[in-house]
Amino acid sequence: MRDDDLRQKIIEEIKRIALKQNLENGSVFRQSLFKKESNINIANVSRHFDGWTEAVTLAGFKPDTSKVKKTEDELWEEFLRVCTQLDKIPGRLDFERNTNFSDNIYVERWHNWDVIKKNFKEWLKVKHPKSKFIVQLPEEKIRKKIKPVDKPVERPKGPIVWSPTKDTFCGAPMNFRGLMYEPINEQGVIFLFGKISEEMGFNIEAIQQGFPDCDGKRLINKNKNLWEPVSIEFEYNSKAFSEHGHDPEKCDVIICWNHDWADCPLEVVELKEEIKRLRKNV
Repeated sequence: MRDDDLRQKIIEEIKRIALKQNLENGSVFRQSLFKKESNINIANVSRHFDGWTEAVTLAGFKPDTSKVKKTEDELWEEFLRVCTQLDKIPGRLDFERNTNFSDNIYVERWHNWDVIKKNFKEWLKVKHPKSKFIVQLPEEKIRKKIKPVDKPVERPKGPIVWSPTKDTFCGAPMNFRGLMYEPINEQGVIFLFGKISEEMGFNIEAIQQGFPDCDGKRLINKNKNLWEPVSIEFEYNSKAFSEHGHDPEKCDVIICWNHDWADCPLEVVELKEEIKRLRKNV
């Protein structure tokens, strides 16, 4: 088959799958969906196109860029676009429903919505000083001056807890195999899982940008050396799986740091508990 013929076949295959999934023209088409629904090896896309983005764009759809690392300007321009679309400063739920990115990118970088709005306001002052949204954003609270006291302030017993002065945070001290602090986001969960996946009986084949995050095999019979395919989604809190709108039918296991989803329909591996188990076995 000529290269042109195979290129056209791949484009038609993307359109076929999109029609089957009721995806509208111009919507996001994830690479993981192509892998699952097509008999065409995904490697052929790289051979005959300048990557997945070109193939899916020529088919009339958009690639999933939610997990591609963005610059701060890209993140704030998208935030401004959503503000303009809604004609207001969005709450997190409104933003999640209207953004082309993932709201988690913002939270993982700036930790909470108030800090996000504060940094967005500072960016607007520099990049769009005439924007009407500047006055709609909250003013930073003025810290009250501390009055001098006659007697020294008695501090409570135990470690002193200081007010934050930076935008970078760590979890509780852990000191486990080179990871000094507990994870505080999904990236930390992935890093920690990579350190112990082999001991947990997993062989990893691919970690990808689309849902689910990871494909691999897991050991189900040590004596017979039998392995089964497994699809994995990483989350910091297991309940985020539901909040992100993921389909439980397309995933086998959630690997998280904190299991907070009582009615979860999937198997959950809580790394916090796995670490305790592995420490005992040393």
